Amino acid sequence: MRRWRIVEAGGALALVLSVAAGCVERSTESTGAPSADASLVIEALREPDPLVRAESLARVFQTLPPEALPAVRRAYSGTFFDLGDTELVLLAEWWARFDGPGALAWSGAEWRADTMQVQQAILRAWARHEPEAALRVAENQRADDVRGLWMDAVLSGWEESGEPGVFEFVRAMPQGADRQRAIAALARRKVLREGVAAAFDWAESQPEDDDKFKLNLLRRVGGAGAEVDPKLAAERAGRLAAGPYADGLLRHVGMRWAKRDGEAALRWLASMPPGRAREKQCKSCWATGRPRRR
Repeated sequence: MRRWRIVEAGGALALVLSVAAGCVERSTESTGAPSADASLVIEALREPDPLVRAESLARVFQTLPPEALPAVRRAYSGTFFDLGDTELVLLAEWWARFDGPGALAWSGAEWRADTMQVQQAILRAWARHEPEAALRVAENQRADDVRGLWMDAVLSGWEESGEPGVFEFVRAMPQGADRQRAIAALARRKVLREGVAAAFDWAESQPEDDDKFKLNLLRRVGGAGAEVDPKLAAERAGRLAAGPYADGLLRHVGMRWAKRDGEAALRWLASMPPGRAREKQCKSCWATGRPRRR
């Protein structure tokens, strides 16, 4: 399994994270009988059934105050966990709600928690109450692949917070891979939350002042929509087939549809207005949907 490491985003950020990690470590050095908070966590962690254990831990974490962190960490240190286990994700989610930097520093220092699922849980929870701070950390991540996943988590948490501005932030991002990933994340969540038709209505209603943004938004809505309801996504994309936003839209819908039903996707594409764009997109969908040789 691939290990994910926090890459230094700069001297100031690295210093903040290292200091936070040191403070956390020193706060957990005390010994003695388990506190009431630790006992609750230990009891939940001893549950043999994984689903019941996760449910019990989630219930405990809903009631624990931030001051229980040292006791919680002592309880975890005496229990077996492997890389990226669900119990570590639950701890990360709870911790980041009141101390995002400390939780992220712990993820980098604790090898079992040094996984993308734990880091994304931290950033998503952190962004629900401090979106700007979490965003700065994600933006400064130097590794391109890691930065994209961190940004996705932050944008999810920002949306969940109810704070305005996430759509405007993505729209204002400079052209590039980060913006494309952010647009895809917005489109995917719109489709899942409101449905294919509403997501297309939303994308089509965007102003014409940034053609590339609107085109990419429609493409991403089409692709995400085809994962949910390919026939409806194809019908909505077909309405735009002869317009200025057709470029790549049929391909995004057709390729997603072709993964499930290549013949249906190709029949739909063949029904679109003829031309080089249709032929090119048919070839892409054929390559995606054709049976693989054994």
